[in-house]
Amino acid sequence: MAGGVETHSAGRSRRVEWSELERILLERPGWRRIGSELKGPCPLCGGRDRCWARPGDTASALLSCRVCEAPFGELLAAVTDSDTHDFRRETPRSLRTSRPPQSLGHLVELWAAGEPVERGTPGGRYLAKRTGCAAVPPSIRWCAAANWPRRRGIRPLPEGAAGGLLYRFTSPSDPPAAIVALQIEAVNRNGSDPVWFEPAPNEDEPRKRPNVGGSLMTGRTLLVRHGNPDGGVHLVEGPIDALAVVELIGLETLRRTGDTVIGAPGTSGFSVQTVASHTGPVTLWTDGDAGGYLATLRLARALRRLGRSVQLRSAPVGLDWADVTREMTEEREAIRATE
Repeated sequence: MAGGVETHSAGRSRRVEWSELERILLERPGWRRIGSELKGPCPLCGGRDRCWARPGDTASALLSCRVCEAPFGELLAAVTDSDTHDFRRETPRSLRTSRPPQSLGHLVELWAAGEPVERGTPGGRYLAKRTGCAAVPPSIRWCAAANWPRRRGIRPLPEGAAGGLLYRFTSPSDPPAAIVALQIEAVNRNGSDPVWFEPAPNEDEPRKRPNVGGSLMTGRTLLVRHGNPDGGVHLVEGPIDALAVVELIGLETLRRTGDTVIGAPGTSGFSVQTVASHTGPVTLWTDGDAGGYLATLRLARALRRLGRSVQLRSAPVGLDWADVTREMTEEREAIRATE
């Protein structure tokens, strides 16, 4: 099938020739010919010239994104407006990960130095204050300053920090014990505020919640609450807001739903790939800033093209979901006090 690729839609096969794909891409905004390839914005994660296409003898040579690394079937469906279903079955073997990622030594050492987050620790007090969460999931640990590893690849804690929260990001395809992606957040001694990290040599500004060097973040999320893969999934920007959304869902419904809640490592994690392992309705929670809102709209559009049910929730301008949750909790407590 040289120069073409076959995809499946609603139980039938459809062959897409290179000439047809070439015509479709050149009609899309931002796509142009560069050398022997076509390059343009990814239909799933946006950007400029992230996605490339070229003719080849196999499907793996036709279409890819070097940023979101979405499966071939998802990209093809998005650019051809196909009604597709289970892309994991139709993704060419050559585009699948040939072997699971291996843990990186310094990431393993840092994660092992941490402990479950107790409410009495500065990290526990900080999370309770910011998110109202009653129970911290296993994907988050606390590492006291005395136990913070001092080795290459791990940023030293900033002055005034009592320790750091460790956020472990994973994907469904990772081996259970693999430690391949961590973010860190330093907290002051009384647990009231974060302490920002000094910028690394290649950075211009201090960082509140940097990735640990070498972390493989693409396609990985922080699992805040585990639910049924056939149920709904809530995608939130960042671990703090993801924890807050768990509490907010409970405040709004007066119960805990069985949906999965995951935190993306920033708006770059708002991609089809991050919710592909769940088949139920998708709720996208965005902060009240322009960048996050645009990323959410792009993802919602891509998911709806794939036939997914999508709901958008946008925080008020200038607030994040932790702010919203805190305000709602304080309002409920004030009403309760007057009853």
